[in-house]
Amino acid sequence: MPGVTGISFIVAVNTGTSGSPVYTDVGGQRNATLNLNLGEAITTSKDSSNWEESIPTVRDWGIDFDSILLEADAGYAELEDKYFNRTSLQVRLTTAAANTYIGLCNLSNLSMDTPHDSEASISGSLKGTGPLVKA
Repeated sequence: MPGVTGISFIVAVNTGTSGSPVYTDVGGQRNATLNLNLGEAITTSKDSSNWEESIPTVRDWGIDFDSILLEADAGYAELEDKYFNRTSLQVRLTTAAANTYIGLCNLSNLSMDTPHDSEASISGSLKGTGPLVKA
């Protein structure tokens, strides 16, 4: 099976309601990273034969992204709105194979980079709050 490029992986935010979501792409996207983390509790004892043992515990997730700055973009406007109002947002990441990951998150960081002689860009971090559902 051949690998894929990341060009078809799209981050979208819900600009509708939680009951009737309308997912709007964050315009100008360049990169997105889905971070899936699993905590662990160390269960090593004297019976472990000098090997560390652990069991899985709490899961968390997040998405880091960057895009060209498009100030009139509806996806970017939704991110700014959620930041200024300190509210959570629903996000969807779609893959090249049309798999989707959907979850509620908080915008923990939104940065705007505006160099003198290059394109303006944004980057951000979305921190999941609750489950991430793969559909």
